[in-house]
Amino acid sequence: MCTLFAIQTGSTVIVGRNFDWIQRGGTLHFIPPTSSYGTQTFGLCLLEQMGAGEPFEGMNTQGLFIGLAAVPTHQVPPFAPINRPRFNELGIIRYILERAATTEQALQLFHQFSLDYRLTPWNFHHHHLIVDAQGQVAVYEEGYPVEARGLPRSQWEAITNVGQGMDRLICSRYQAVATSLNQAEPTVETAMQLLENVRQDELTVWSAVYKLKERTVGLCADGDYDFIHHWTLIDQLEQGYATFPFTQLKLKNPKYRQKY
Repeated sequence: MCTLFAIQTGSTVIVGRNFDWIQRGGTLHFIPPTSSYGTQTFGLCLLEQMGAGEPFEGMNTQGLFIGLAAVPTHQVPPFAPINRPRFNELGIIRYILERAATTEQALQLFHQFSLDYRLTPWNFHHHHLIVDAQGQVAVYEEGYPVEARGLPRSQWEAITNVGQGMDRLICSRYQAVATSLNQAEPTVETAMQLLENVRQDELTVWSAVYKLKERTVGLCADGDYDFIHHWTLIDQLEQGYATFPFTQLKLKNPKYRQKY
């Protein structure tokens, strides 16, 4: 399922994300930049359940964020591009974050591929929220028109599981996000509180809050909202490649260390 939002505040761009799914657990990766075939990639943080090559979301050292949410349809999107290389909807997140610094550049890369959603009875079509540190935002749903737009201060964008051409207000989580963000600019703490308010009980696997200009991420793993983990991407990458499985993060909480 999932809930994602982005808002331009007085000093930064905040992105909030709930990942909702039937599979528990996950892993956070910090991946330093590399040079491959003459291309210098950007450093990354990625959150995934299926390996670092297929993340559900991530941020790079340029302050670009991309995350996806399911759209509950098994229909092929209208006007889906043909005769383009195929790329699955997860893997393209890492591919673009390695190469794009802005939302505009990310869209240019999205348009080079046809997405393979591997549609089965348990998989869905998806759309992607793209946000950069300058406050440019776009929602990419293959087959529909899209362009980057700026977020003036206090303006926001959000997606849940309602696709193009549908009324987003039919989703109660979207309504709750809209109401909250229209009332006040969030801080990292209140953004995480909003994610907790719209969590879907046991279906919410993680909640994450990003500050794009500062390249920071705060993570609540497995619904443990009383113990939020924080990293600064640039500082973490100086220590080299690192992975943080949720089981490892859970044991950082003193209440679990007492048990084990």
